[in-house]
Parts: sequence; structure tokens; C-alpha cells
Amino acid sequence: MREDTPIGIDIGSRSVKVTQAIKRGSNFVGFRKGIGLLPSDFVWEAGSEPEPLRQALTTALRIAGVKGKRAICVLPRNQVTLRFTELPAARPDEMANMTALEAEQHIPLPSTETIVSYEIISETAAVGSLVPVLIAATRRTVVENYLALLSTFDLQVDQITVDSLCLFKLWQAQITDPEPSFLLDIGANGMVMSLIESGLLRMSRTVPGGSDALTRSLQTALDISFSEAEELKQSLGAGIPAERGGKQIANWVEMVAAEIRRSTMAIATQYSQPTHLYLCGGGSLLKGLDTCLEQAVGMKVVQLKPGQDGVSAQEGAVFALAFAASQAASQHPGALNLLPQETRERERLSQRRRLSRAALLAAVIALLTFIFGSAFTLRNREAELTRITPEWKEDVRVQKEAQEMARKRTDLISQSNFLTAAHSGKHSFLNLLLDIHQQAPKRIWLTSLVLEKSPPDADKTINTLQITGKAPDNMVVADLESKLWQISGMKAVSLQSSKQTRFEDKQVVEFSLSCQYQVPKPEPAPKDEIQAKGTKEDKGTKEDKGTKEDKGTKQYNEAKEAKP
Repeated sequence: MREDTPIGIDIGSRSVKVTQAIKRGSNFVGFRKGIGLLPSDFVWEAGSEPEPLRQALTTALRIAGVKGKRAICVLPRNQVTLRFTELPAARPDEMANMTALEAEQHIPLPSTETIVSYEIISETAAVGSLVPVLIAATRRTVVENYLALLSTFDLQVDQITVDSLCLFKLWQAQITDPEPSFLLDIGANGMVMSLIESGLLRMSRTVPGGSDALTRSLQTALDISFSEAEELKQSLGAGIPAERGGKQIANWVEMVAAEIRRSTMAIATQYSQPTHLYLCGGGSLLKGLDTCLEQAVGMKVVQLKPGQDGVSAQEGAVFALAFAASQAASQHPGALNLLPQETRERERLSQRRRLSRAALLAAVIALLTFIFGSAFTLRNREAELTRITPEWKEDVRVQKEAQEMARKRTDLISQSNFLTAAHSGKHSFLNLLLDIHQQAPKRIWLTSLVLEKSPPDADKTINTLQITGKAPDNMVVADLESKLWQISGMKAVSLQSSKQTRFEDKQVVEFSLSCQYQVPKPEPAPKDEIQAKGTKEDKGTKEDKGTKEDKGTKQYNEAKEAKP
């Protein structure tokens, strides 16, 4: 299932950027984005007219097509005081007290006019050890201005954080093998330089002279309008010829490189030498800037952008901060949040109320669903029962008929088996035919079989069997003669005639065989059948008693009563 994260809002000096990261499970699969431009001379301060800002934010939200009302807002580095320190690992309430004490000693703002928050920037920390902590403080009026602006859009602000921390989390989510690096966010009116060492945010400072400073320098040198100078800067970049402002470009790049070298010397005694420089922000899109900075400071320059497929370098640079805010929003309970305490308490109470109402509504819906679902299920089952009752009755009737037929079939099988055993002696000729069929070789045709009774003066048990047929050759006839000798009761087999003839379009042998076959004697009736007959009575006595059953039927009935 897709999950819509909070809306990230980045209010810059020249535009308002809005993004919303889209998650599927634990992975980010894309983000919605929108930008609204501000007037070139607009400055947003306490008490100033915020209408241009509202219009720009309205445009950005409409273009982005965001969903939901939760938002996270990013304060610029120049409006937040930061302190990087180490404190003993402790429970959240104890850590909050220690950071408040640390803020009072080092942050030059009255406690009644400031909002202080902290975040532990190390993922692992043992109890009792020192952990790196980022403490942030800002004026209460700054936060109230942001809340007043966003309240007009019916947005619920979940978190207010600082740009340096958001960009660090964006870097942290993409870099697997961190080297000591600088992270430079080049905006319109200023730059923010942060140091990342051992995978941790160690330093963050504001640097004057953003990309607008270069535009104004070109405007003055070439005596053109601000928009013309901006267009020239974006089209040619560091490749501008000297007569068209190339000197101003070189001076601005050297100013940026000087600030990087100054930061490098400032941290030289405490941290390792940075080897990479990560760029983001709209000012980092100046053509050829990466090459110039690599030559000037001797670091590998990399563009930092959201790690999403299909995101161009320009989109990644412009929306990096807003995307980082949406991606890192409220990652854990200890995340840095500059919302006033009373606002957070009020939001928690409102959230609990919303959850209670939602739970009550869900319970009511579940109860109604159960009631109506049960009634609907009962009606469906009643209708189904009404529909299948005739079928069930028919199935019962058919089952009874099947049982009766099965009983009759069992009786018939018993009768058939008994009659077959009783009359098996009367079918000796059929048994002989079956033996001949089983013994006869393939490719032979028997055209006639005649069993002749013995003459009156001969042995009554020996009969003559005359066989005629056709075979492919004499070898098959000889094979048949040898097979007949193997039949039980066969006393003599002799070839009477054999001649060649045509059958259809083939040459075959027409033959005649004469056999002497002794008819097997009938087996004596089983003793239990003789006992079942009772006392011996002659035929006349049976007729006097009026018995009309023949001998086989009576034996069958008596045997059936003896063995069901």
C-alpha cells in the first residue's frame, strides 16, 4: 500500500517549494512537487504583508497535487542558532533538561522569547557514554509567523526543523560509504555549509553571497536588467566570455572556493580533511560550477539530489531541501521539533480526541456492519435453503432407489454365480472353444468347428472334432497343430488336408484337421448341496405334494437360504 508522508515546505527568498514523498512499505517510490515564485523584491519579515507568500504557496500546493493535511516546515539556517555538543546518554526527560541548560549558557537569546529543541544525531549510543547532540533555538515570533501562514491553508504542522539537519538526513539516506565531506546548499541570498565527518553532522554555518549576488554583479557590469542577467547566467554559466561578464563569474566562484577553504582550515585541528563536496540548491545549477570548484579546492564535487528514478538534475537541486523534509519528517520521537510546547500539547490533545472519535465511529460502524451483515447472511442462507430443499428431497429419493437397485443387483449376482457353478458341466463344448481361442496362433482364420459324437460301439467319452480354416503358410498350420495337443482332453490331432489357394489378393493355405477329444466328466455336487436337498424323494412324490419347482431352482433357493 502506498503511504503519503507529510508535506515538506521550503520557503526561500525567491520561491516556495513543496514536495511530498510517496512510500510503498519502507521504500520511497516517488514524490509530488510544486513551486511558486515570489517577487524579486519581496522580503518576508515579522509584520510584513504575507499575501505574496500565500499566493506562491497556493500555486506550489496546486501544482504538486499533495494529499492530506500534515506538513513539516523547514527554517533557514540564518533564523536558527545551532550548537553541536556531546552529552551523557540519558532518558528523554533528562536529556531535555540538559539541553535546556546548555542552551541558556551558549545561545544568546532570552529563554522566554526562544523555542529550544534537540536531536541526538548518532544512531547508536551506550548508556552512560557521551553522544553527539544538536541543539537548535529560534525566536518564538519566527515560528508563530510560519504557523499563522500555514493555518490559512488548513494545514496541520507536525514538525518545524532546520535545513542543515534535513539535508544531512538526505545525504545519510543515500551515501553508504561516507567520507569526510562538505555539504553546500547554494540559495538565492545565501549559502549554508555543513561538515559531515564519520557519518555525523559536525558543523553548519551561513555563508553570504548566494546566486543572486552573481546576478546583480552581472547586471551592474553589463548595465542590463536583473532578468536579463539571470537569463545570461543560466544559459552560459561559467563559460561566459570575459567581455560578457566572465570576470564576475570567476570572482563569484573564487568567493565560494574561499569560503570552502576557510571552513577547511577552521576544522583542520579537530576533524579530518574533507575529500568530497556535495552541492544542492538552485545556485548549484550554474553550468561548469562543479568543474571550477574541483580545480579550486581539490575535492570531488557531487550533485546531491533525491534518489528517485526519473528526477532530473535541475529538479533534484531545486527540490532537495523540501524533499529531505518530507522524507525525514518525524522519523522518531526524538526528532528535532521547534514547535512551541503548548502547540504540541494542544495537537496531542486534539489528536487524542480525533482518535477517540475515530475509534467510536469505527466501533459503531463495526456494530452496524455486524448487525446488517448478520441479517443479510441469514436472509441469504434462508433463500439458499429454500432453493436447495427440493434438490435435497430429490437426492434422498434417488439415493433410496439406488440402494434398492444395489440390493437387487447383489441378489442377481448371487443367482448368476450359483447357476453358473451348477450348470458348468453342460458347457464343455464352450470351454473347448475358449481353449482353442486361447491356444490358436495369430494370423489364422478358423472357418468351422464340428464336434461329432462317438459311434454307439465306441468309447462314449471320446468325440471327434473337425476343424477347417485358412493360414498364411504351412508353418502356422503346424504351430496350430502343436498348440491343440496342449489342450486338456485332446487325445489325437492329425492333418487331413492342406492346399494353396487365394484369399482376396493374398496366397494362403486352406487346411483341415481332425482331433480326438475326451469330454471331461462332470464334477460331483458338493456335500452341503446334497444335505440341503433333505431326504431323497422320487419325482412322483414331489408332484403329489404339488411342488412345481425344477431341481435347479430348488437348489438355488435352498443354497440362498443357507448362504445369504
